[in-house]
Amino acid sequence: MIAVLLALASAAAPAPLRCGAVERPGIAERGDDGVWRGVAVDLCRQAADKERGGIAFRPYRRIDDLRDAHNDRLAVLSSAELAVVSPAAKLQAGQPVVVSRQVLLVRTDAPFQHASDLAGHRTCFIIASEAEAALNRWARQTGVPIQRVGFQEPVELRDGFDSSYCAAMAVDAADIPGGPQHSRELGPALAELPLFAVRPGGG
Repeated sequence: MIAVLLALASAAAPAPLRCGAVERPGIAERGDDGVWRGVAVDLCRQAADKERGGIAFRPYRRIDDLRDAHNDRLAVLSSAELAVVSPAAKLQAGQPVVVSRQVLLVRTDAPFQHASDLAGHRTCFIIASEAEAALNRWARQTGVPIQRVGFQEPVELRDGFDSSYCAAMAVDAADIPGGPQHSRELGPALAELPLFAVRPGGG
């Protein structure tokens, strides 16, 4: 009898809603506790709540992951990522649900008024982050001769910034080390990437 009840309960429970996104600060991040958090995860949970089920979230780390995203019920993607999935799935982007932004921050009392004022000064970042990539593109495009200094850990980056070792730091706007206190954005964003919620697997 117990086995029958368990089987009925299992059959009645909806399958987890499969979702995915490329790992980005504030969009999809896996914490030290192993739990995924961010806008993409929240959207996945909202969709699952409507079906009274759970979620199965996964990151898209490789091209093959993106090509397989058409099997997911919900995916949060940029236009470039959508193009990888879209040929088979014929997906429509719609309106962006969030914009991933990389910015330059300086201290509120810093004398800099324009990003070009950072010429010859140390601009710090987390190594291999999207902010570093955006900073490098900006430096190439503008020709501003900044001094690049990379850090491995956010706390080290913040210490370098607070101690004035770094005149500025390039960061993701959704993931400012230590919060935005005593800092301000300098100039336009280094990069802005609209992200779209699409339903490759229907629903």
